[in-house]
Amino acid sequence: MHMYIHTHFRAWLALGVALTLLWVSGVAAIATAQAPLGEEEVNTEGAVSCFDYYTFGSVQVDVAPYFSRVLAADPVLFGGEVINNNPYPLVDGQIWMKVFKQAQTDSGLRKENGEPLVDFVLVKDGITLTAGERMPIEFTWEVPEYAAAGNYTTAFFFTTAHRYNLLGLSFTDDVTGNTASFKVERLDGGYTPVVFDKNDVYLDGVPVSFALPPRHFAKDTAVAARTTLVNDSDEDRLVELTWTTYQWDGILASHQMATETRTVHVAAQSRKDVVYDTPTLDTAVTFIVAEAKEGDAKSLLNIRYVRDGIEETRLNFPSITSYPLTEGQPVDMFSCVHATNVDVVRGNTLTLTLADAFGEVLAEHTYDGDITGAMMAVAERYTPTRDHGTVSLTATLKNAGGVLEEITTTYDCAALAPDSCAADEADGDGSTAGERVIIAALSVLVVLVVLISLIRYVRGRRDTEGGGVTNMRMPNDTEPQP
Repeated sequence: MHMYIHTHFRAWLALGVALTLLWVSGVAAIATAQAPLGEEEVNTEGAVSCFDYYTFGSVQVDVAPYFSRVLAADPVLFGGEVINNNPYPLVDGQIWMKVFKQAQTDSGLRKENGEPLVDFVLVKDGITLTAGERMPIEFTWEVPEYAAAGNYTTAFFFTTAHRYNLLGLSFTDDVTGNTASFKVERLDGGYTPVVFDKNDVYLDGVPVSFALPPRHFAKDTAVAARTTLVNDSDEDRLVELTWTTYQWDGILASHQMATETRTVHVAAQSRKDVVYDTPTLDTAVTFIVAEAKEGDAKSLLNIRYVRDGIEETRLNFPSITSYPLTEGQPVDMFSCVHATNVDVVRGNTLTLTLADAFGEVLAEHTYDGDITGAMMAVAERYTPTRDHGTVSLTATLKNAGGVLEEITTTYDCAALAPDSCAADEADGDGSTAGERVIIAALSVLVVLVVLISLIRYVRGRRDTEGGGVTNMRMPNDTEPQP
């Protein structure tokens, strides 16, 4: 009898579990279900041109100082606007500014190396721009107390995700965006800080030209950087000299590989050579920032070189071509990609995944094949079966099965198109978020009723099969009690 009850209990328990699983899957379907994607995706073997989708210089930082003359230790107030000339929005954007001291007396050297760099700053982070938006902006740059008097030029750069260049190339001094100028004056008659000689920089004895392509070295070569500190004043000076090594560029914190700081004495009216043994990184592009700091005044060098024999690939600006997603209107998801120092890298996989506000995958496309040194792109067209406000695009780059880079770009309806947020409140079946809560609550109630009924049924069967009487023996009894 006990076996009979136990067997039936297991059967009813299995039924309860099945009903519970059915409820869970039903609620999940209600919460995240989407209408069918429509046409099947076509996994192309080739790639397309990056520049069919991405335009270098498509963002302008059109700003200028309010005053053309400022004093040392005073702020320079800039104002203007940031303009997104793309037909799609930009999220997680950054504005960077380089400040150059106009000091080159030779036009040839100015063309080859540019003016001396005295600062590089992040002006604004976390920028969101809708398609074609012109966003007003104001910011200040504090003139160092120890800054030299003279004419200065600022150059602006725009990146997204601290990675992708849409205006200027932050790792060079010759490919810049918009520029503006001002003059610094001193009431004390002048001050001459210690600076690098930008025209006297070498990598393993080979001259560095800042406006020319970077030098190449063998994969395992130990590379030493050498330059000169110049003190044109009549006083001995102490300078804090810092060397920082990055892979690729100096704007992403995770790219920093090593740093070294020391104090250097530079005698009056003299020049002093300084040398840095750069780390031998297992990466194609090494980026060195040399900073000489005297008081609050800086002198900077950005030294970049390439190691041959290292195959490496890199994502460049994943995006969608329109926003928000509208039912029946095609949208392309794409990502540019390139090899960093060879003509072709084989064995790559680049996957693009477009998801809705609930994380439900709307479309996915995978490219398997070669990645070239010339900029190329992987793209796929998707036609939404309903409207979407918040969406995200994830680009995952692999080589030989290992993940090299993965980044997710989220287009938030609240920041970009508040009116489109209502689209995220309805599932593919038209139910709203409130309706989904009610349905989920009713589903929970049904499951509870089923489980309670199951328990009562099992208890009733047990009592019936026992004759309705429970035979018990008390500790001191010899006969069963009625």
